[in-house]
Amino acid sequence: MTVWVVDDDRSFRYVMRKMLERTGLVDTIVECTDGTDFLHQFSETDAPSAPSIIMLDLMMPRMDGWEVLEALSDWYRTGRAQPSVFVISSSIDRRDAERARTFPFVVRFTEKPVSVDKLADLLRAVPTPYI
Repeated sequence: MTVWVVDDDRSFRYVMRKMLERTGLVDTIVECTDGTDFLHQFSETDAPSAPSIIMLDLMMPRMDGWEVLEALSDWYRTGRAQPSVFVISSSIDRRDAERARTFPFVVRFTEKPVSVDKLADLLRAVPTPYI
């Protein structure tokens, strides 16, 4: 499976990469520094290298996670590939979790920090067509 980590925090991306590698469930990891970087890379990606899962932070500069989710909604309406999205955020506001779940492709909303075991459980919970 291919996982894209979209987060402006370099330390978080590094830790997430190491944890994803430790799960043994991920073949490829792509890092994006914010929503703008993600959308640029995503629009340039062909089907074989498209993400199975997108791990998305909400609070980022330039383009935040909410804007990414809106852009993905538009993208998915065109019939293109639909990777599952895990929102991984430091937000503890219940309304953020509720809002994220209004997007049908958001599989989970998880608060930071995330343990390796929880991450492995999240990855295993991805619907079969995406793995």
